[in-house]
Amino acid sequence: MQHLGDLSNEELLVSFRARVKHANANEASIVVHLIEIEERRIYADSACSSMWVYCVEREGFSESQAYTRLAAADVVRAFPRALEYLEHGDI
Repeated sequence: MQHLGDLSNEELLVSFRARVKHANANEASIVVHLIEIEERRIYADSACSSMWVYCVEREGFSESQAYTRLAAADVVRAFPRALEYLEHGDI
């Protein structure tokens, strides 16, 4: 792995932007997975009383990560096009 200090300013920005783009797509994928896990009630099979408990206790999310990602899942369920915005980092 190349040390960031060896990159030019432009190379650093290109690398950073690529990682942000990847992170946005990854977050969208996590949200889609959470929707499917909730629809299948897998959290209940894991002896969890809610998706929030499942995310925190079984998947190691912080409380704020669980809240934010589950809120995003609610928005995507209600407004499927929001997933596209999430993938592109627009929300």
